[in-house]
Amino acid sequence: QYVSNNNKYDSIRKKLSQFSNEYYNLSSQNQNSQISDKYKKKNDSIDSLLKKNQEIQLLADLKYTKTNPNSEWMLEKIYIQLNRDIGRKYLDTIADVIDGMSINTKSKKKKKKMKNGIENIRRSAVGQVAPEITGLDLNGTNVSLLELRNKKYVLLDFWATWCAPCRED
Repeated sequence: QYVSNNNKYDSIRKKLSQFSNEYYNLSSQNQNSQISDKYKKKNDSIDSLLKKNQEIQLLADLKYTKTNPNSEWMLEKIYIQLNRDIGRKYLDTIADVIDGMSINTKSKKKKKKMKNGIENIRRSAVGQVAPEITGLDLNGTNVSLLELRNKKYVLLDFWATWCAPCRED
């Protein structure tokens, strides 16, 4: 079953990648909006299948790891899933499985890093108080989030220099 799930996942991932490329090529060429809408709907459909398959795969990985707590390979696979939406959905289960793993010294650093990552995800979850950060405002002045905490609304806009849509915003 594990191999079967993995093969399905690879198949869906390849289809999604192919579709995404076709869709974005059409979008960037400003093709007729009907074509773009058609590809967007199909892309969304494949994306939904991919997420469902990721969930099945993660649950199979967690089940396997519970019965094989020495598997360093599974530690790596679960680590990858931890930072995806599906990993956040099963955060408590992942934490329990990681705690139950008995791995060698080489992987203890990875296990500790995962446990720290889990705690960081919990602390930064929706509804939690934002961590203390300091950054520059539009005038180049240092502003602490703590200074803004009593304001009615605070909008933090994080973006990356390599992200063209982020820079456009």
